[in-house]
Amino acid sequence: MTVNVRFPKNIQRVIDIGDAASVEDVKEAISKNSKLDPWLFDLLFCGKVLNSDQQIKSLNLGAGSVLHVIEIKHKTVQPDLSLETKSETSDSKRYNYYVYCKQCKDLQAGKLRVRCHTCRQGAIILSKEPGGWSDVLRPRQLEGFCKDCDGNQPAQFYFKCCNHDGKEDCLPLRHVRPNTQGVKCVICTEISGHCCLL
Repeated sequence: MTVNVRFPKNIQRVIDIGDAASVEDVKEAISKNSKLDPWLFDLLFCGKVLNSDQQIKSLNLGAGSVLHVIEIKHKTVQPDLSLETKSETSDSKRYNYYVYCKQCKDLQAGKLRVRCHTCRQGAIILSKEPGGWSDVLRPRQLEGFCKDCDGNQPAQFYFKCCNHDGKEDCLPLRHVRPNTQGVKCVICTEISGHCCLL
């Protein structure tokens, strides 16, 4: 598996890691390639500082996903902001979002991402989690500390297709939810991975 890593000043590298790698393993690989000590930086993904023991596969990284390296000025204790889905099994992926992808021309599993509204980079640490769809869909609802702008900036949420590294944002389908209960469709009687709630 390859992971895109972005360093300060827009330097980007691709790091090869194993499928069962943890954040600690990725930090070690980055350390070997960049001569940075692993205790002098953290990894940031989707507005959250990642815990060292967190597994990379739990992040549902897709092609084009980027982990940001941020230097630690003063090491502070971070709350556990794990991106793991509690109902997720080791063999199957469960997606929380669905999107309409123009490139695929179909309904696809989606991933929620966040970036700085000002510089449009992903090196932003959110001041608080989004509380619902209104925080995600309406611009400038939340803010965070942008490492590139070096200050508090409004956050911008966007969605990407899980199937490819498209440069284009996708339209979120907020009424399509995962079928975690395995309920049969009332029309075709098949069990689908997603269902539409109207």
